[in-house]
Order: sequence, then C-alpha cells, then structure tokens
Amino acid sequence: MNRKTFLKGSTSLFLLTATGFSLKSCSNNVDSNVSDDNIVDSTSPGITVEDNRIVIALDSTSGELLAEKNGWLLIRDKRVLVLNTDGENINAFSSVCPHAFCAVNWTSRNGNFTCTCHGSVFNSKGEVQSGPANQDLSSFQTSVSSTQIEIIT
Repeated sequence: MNRKTFLKGSTSLFLLTATGFSLKSCSNNVDSNVSDDNIVDSTSPGITVEDNRIVIALDSTSGELLAEKNGWLLIRDKRVLVLNTDGENINAFSSVCPHAFCAVNWTSRNGNFTCTCHGSVFNSKGEVQSGPANQDLSSFQTSVSSTQIEIIT
C-alpha cells in the first residue's frame, strides 16, 4: 500500500469516526428503547372514550400493562400517560411535557418517565425530577374498580 492510498483510507475512516462521535454528542442521553407495547390509541381494544372519560378494561391487553407496579401506558391520541405507581394505585397525567409542549414517546425506568423530546424526567407523581422542564405534569382524576380504570380528562 502506498502513502497516498493509506492517507485516503485513513481520512475517510477519520471523518466517519468524527461524524459518529459528533452526532452522539448531540444526543440528550434519553433511553431510546420505547416499547410499542406501551403505546396505544383510544381505539385500541379495551379502551373506550366518552366525552372527557377514558375507560380501560383491566382484562384487556392495555389493562394488563397496568397490572403491576411501574406498569404504564401512553394513550397517544388522547395525550394521556397512565401508570401503576405501587402495584395498587393508578395515576394519570397529561403526556404533554411542560418544557416545550412535546407529546411524543416516553420511556420509563424504575417508575420515572423521560420525555424523549428533550430529556426531562418526571417521577410517578408527575413531579419534575430533572429538566429542562420546570413544571410538573398536569394530572387527571382516576378511579379503579375490579374491572376497569376510569380517567377524567
């Protein structure tokens, strides 16, 4: 291999490597493993919507996602984030992040939720844990019976 061929190959490798590192440095360190199983819409089986009420049947696939502690569900088209905080209590919040009003995918880890738009983190009570958001998520009233979860939006 002559010097010119070596330098040409090295320059390409350097540029690819440098570009890869620069793109990574622009990331917001948000866990990109968003499970499609946790993201539904209001027409999914087991979910009904009437006016300002969302009802989730506990025996449906969507309801099963909320059966255990830290179980969660994003009803994307209604912009509602629902979670089982401790194995018994269900909380529901607006999925619109108060930082930049993004209502995109969310990730969950250990009962905390991260907005994938800019990386704000909220706990299971909807309280901001780290920014850039500086306000808590808006909450909705919930009630749970033996067969369903009702959310008043």
